Amino acid sequence: MYAGSELFIEDGDEAAFAEQAKSVDIGVSAIPVLKRGDKTIYQPNTRAAFVPPAAAHKDQALQLVKWMVSEEGQTELSSHGVKAVLQTDKVVQSFGKAIPELAKIDASALYWGENAAISNYQNTEYWDLPLWSVYRQHILRDGGTPEQALALSQQQDIPNYIKAQAAAGKDW
Repeated sequence: MYAGSELFIEDGDEAAFAEQAKSVDIGVSAIPVLKRGDKTIYQPNTRAAFVPPAAAHKDQALQLVKWMVSEEGQTELSSHGVKAVLQTDKVVQSFGKAIPELAKIDASALYWGENAAISNYQNTEYWDLPLWSVYRQHILRDGGTPEQALALSQQQDIPNYIKAQAAAGKDW
């Protein structure tokens, strides 16, 4: 959004992001971790593709899912500025190549760590936490460091969000 690509900006927000971009040095840095020495980072692109039992074209749908997780599919996603799960040299080097506004941004730190993996996922709860605020609120608006933003989010924002959702009757 701050690079000015219309692909990432909602209609009507162009002027606001153009103005904010004037005071922002755009770059990509390694994702901060809370534990020193940890090499495990977030889970990239938690999108999912399913072939439901009632699908009329199961074979074609399965072929599409296979392509999406293939190196070719992951390279295509990466070239459009989506961090892919697969981290081959081809996938990593293609990041943002299809978006001219990303060409001038060094994104080499994007693929620095090992992707986090959920284990025992059957026993987890899902909360759709608004983590965009970590950057937008705590770094851009408040001027904090990435480490401060993560700590504030972990200690205040996330617990407060969960309490508010529970108070609203949601019980994921």
